[in-house]
Amino acid sequence: MGSATEYSAMVDSCFMSQLPSSGRKFTWSNNRKTGNVSVVLDRSFCNEQWLTIFQDSSQVVFPRIASDHGPILMTSIASQHPLNYPFWFHQFWMDHEEFNNVVASSWLDSLPGNEEIRRAVWELDPDSWPGPDGFSGAFFRKCWSLVEVEVCNAHLEPLLPRMILEEQGAFQKGKLIHDNISAASELANLMFSTTRGGGLGLKIDIKKAYDTISWSFVFQGYFGVERGLIQGDPISPMLFIIAEKVLSRGLSSLVQRKELQAIHGPRGATTPRNILFMDDIFIFTNASLRYVRTLKNLLMKYQEFSSQCISLEKSKLFLGKITPDQKQIIVDTLGIQIYNFPTRYLGVEIFKGRVKKEALLPVMDKVKGRLAGWKGNLLSLAGRTELVRSVIAGIPNHSLSIYWWPSSLLATMEQWMKNFIWMGEIESARKITVKWDALCKPKEEGGLGIRRLRDTNRAMLCKLVWRIKHEKTVASSFLKA
Repeated sequence: MGSATEYSAMVDSCFMSQLPSSGRKFTWSNNRKTGNVSVVLDRSFCNEQWLTIFQDSSQVVFPRIASDHGPILMTSIASQHPLNYPFWFHQFWMDHEEFNNVVASSWLDSLPGNEEIRRAVWELDPDSWPGPDGFSGAFFRKCWSLVEVEVCNAHLEPLLPRMILEEQGAFQKGKLIHDNISAASELANLMFSTTRGGGLGLKIDIKKAYDTISWSFVFQGYFGVERGLIQGDPISPMLFIIAEKVLSRGLSSLVQRKELQAIHGPRGATTPRNILFMDDIFIFTNASLRYVRTLKNLLMKYQEFSSQCISLEKSKLFLGKITPDQKQIIVDTLGIQIYNFPTRYLGVEIFKGRVKKEALLPVMDKVKGRLAGWKGNLLSLAGRTELVRSVIAGIPNHSLSIYWWPSSLLATMEQWMKNFIWMGEIESARKITVKWDALCKPKEEGGLGIRRLRDTNRAMLCKLVWRIKHEKTVASSFLKA
């Protein structure tokens, strides 16, 4: 228990979180016929800065071959391979006895080719590589019966912006997570406007989103094939987003038929009715009972057709200015418990009204907890400085990108950071130190490269304002209004 506790403390102190895993359940086995033992020994970890860049990261555990450990592949669709890092198919792989089985189990299915394509492939030089994917002509001849049908023609990702809707934020070029958070924050305030029927916000939780989705639901709707997708394939999140388009289209159709009404927003601007980012689904609508019943029917149909299971226990219902009797009827209709703001959405607290200190305290507590959890007195000054610069300064970034923080909170956090650098403890202050402004200068100018939190706050909000002013999107028009 001591080693496990120390290991857990190390993971927490480094601000790491475990990536979701798919594929084989266990990563190690003693390979014994009698007394066989299989356990999870190997895991993948990353910090928040990594997730900010690679938000869809996950790991895949492959079958063991020559070792008692299974190979682990960490994937991220959002990341792009450099042009000088191509994949090469090695022809000696075809000599392996399991070659055909491996190709059959891992090659993705898609629209079938035709005889013209087959003839073109047979005209290729067997020893040449016709494209940047690294597969030779010999590979296609050998495996033609297995790879003739390809999933999406290996070109699904570039087509995503044209296949999915604007309110679906993930994997769209130029889309930032802050767009969704900003829109959700504004809609949360509009919920409490005095309008007939009141406002409703529904934060939906889907049980094991990638494990339960019906791939036939996705493929029959877009690609006309019957076979599904292998669990753990890196293309899975992309197709999950396509499946969500059905839900978004259903909401749009109901609004057009006036069977559902969006929250009343600024004049001249379209008010978003739903915000989607991967499996984070937030729906905003008028809370009149006929609209609530229509929304319930749509969710039940989506659940039935897609095999997505909505967790009523983990989903959250937010209601605006509504009478207690009406609130109870809505709860009974949806089967979801009422919650009050603030609530956490995509890592940021969403709350009603102007920015208050109380709403930002969870972020403060997180920063304080990280600093207090580290044994700063066992680290060198350089080590403590690097932890503050690379880890602590990045914790509030998402919140700093949405809200103008009170100066007192920023001053408190910077005091903790300064105390930790000089003393190794957040509550102990050193009487004689270098001025904080000097430490926050770039290293080229004699500083430590630590950014002032107010400068970060101002720069990120300026970036948000620039996007709102210049981008021609529904979200930008709504936020501008």
